[in-house]
Amino acid sequence: MAKMQAAAQGGPVVDEAAMEEMRRLIFEAPIAELAESQGISIDEAVQLRVEKNLEAAEVPIEVTVRPIEKQGKTMGFASVNIGGMVVDDFRVIDGKNGVFLGAPSKPDPTSRTGYRSTARVMDRHLQERLDAAAAQGYTQAVEKLIARAEALRPKPIREQMANAAKEAAKENAALNGLHHCAFWAGDVLKVIDELGETPDLIMLDPPRDGVHPKALDKIIRFGVKRIVYIACKPTSLARDLEMLQDRGYRVERIGCVDLFPATVHVETICELVKE
Repeated sequence: MAKMQAAAQGGPVVDEAAMEEMRRLIFEAPIAELAESQGISIDEAVQLRVEKNLEAAEVPIEVTVRPIEKQGKTMGFASVNIGGMVVDDFRVIDGKNGVFLGAPSKPDPTSRTGYRSTARVMDRHLQERLDAAAAQGYTQAVEKLIARAEALRPKPIREQMANAAKEAAKENAALNGLHHCAFWAGDVLKVIDELGETPDLIMLDPPRDGVHPKALDKIIRFGVKRIVYIACKPTSLARDLEMLQDRGYRVERIGCVDLFPATVHVETICELVKE
């Protein structure tokens, strides 16, 4: 089929069966059969097989890349290990067709460009393998640098404060001989699901905006007998009390504490009981 298609397109006819037979003779058949088929001596057949095996074998390549802040088109430098021989100072270049390796060089005033290559890649296939390895090595090196930077980056200040508050609470409990306490720090909407057990009493001391409606809904679902709500903004308390009372809670006691003299602000403490 392949032979017919090639002929129809006007290209050279490729006899795949003949090519497969040639591969068998060179790599698998007895040396005597290879010699007879090619009309050569046994010694020549041995030499032919060795040459073809060397051509087919690929030398192992390892490219280690050190990214730098981009200078023109140079993105970094690389060390190339070709079958145990290491050549340093290859340049990793961002070309029009992708990343490729530029040969290492040194200043040479007698050269037209002022530089002379200290290593050359003469085989195109080898150059393609080097370029592919360089692109992969550069990506991996950058990913490692990013991961290292992320590991060293300090946690957000809110998370630091929450963790500090949690540790301070543990220390305070220990100083007061309270060993039956557990502390959580984080977003109420997430942390409340980690409590597991139903508490006997819930004390709420939210910010001025009050309790988030979704968080308040989860709190009400616990069905505790008493809730103590400490509010620094009466209007937020009034809004949340409406939801609490609609869901079966009654205001038992309420009082105000003037913690902010000479201002309009007041701290309000409200006790609610389940009806």
